[in-house]
Amino acid sequence: MESMQGTMKPKGEGLGRFAGIMLVMTLVLLFLPSVAFLQAPARAYCVVVHVENPIRTIPRKKLKRIFTGKIRYWPDHRKILPIYLEGEHITDFAEDVGLSRSDLQQRWVRLSLQGVTEPPRRFERTEDALLFLVAHPAAIGIFPAPLPETPQALKQIPVEP
Repeated sequence: MESMQGTMKPKGEGLGRFAGIMLVMTLVLLFLPSVAFLQAPARAYCVVVHVENPIRTIPRKKLKRIFTGKIRYWPDHRKILPIYLEGEHITDFAEDVGLSRSDLQQRWVRLSLQGVTEPPRRFERTEDALLFLVAHPAAIGIFPAPLPETPQALKQIPVEP
């Protein structure tokens, strides 16, 4: 009988390994959802500029400042011409930059009344807005995403967090 006792594991040793595996799995499952937040959320809007515009991406704060009249000129001193296509994506844009849609529209009314700068130009039709961007290299536009096709003279740029 003594030889059998030498091969038996002490009680609880196997349970310790199982508990360690369970702890690791629990931690992975707890932190997995937080990793999903590190990915950029899909936006309901996209930003379009002329290919002559050297910017490749635009920070969200800068986009907000452009569309609220706080930034009016590109680094090369050309006047920025913000435009937008009317639609529900404007609500998502406003929320993404930390405003409600009504706050954004009130700021646009104030810009108009103050006469310091023009509010963003509004378009009803995608084609008209895209044609405006093609004709005005200093323009920047907000469109619903995904925008199926853009003319070769235009490019979509990602919004940085």
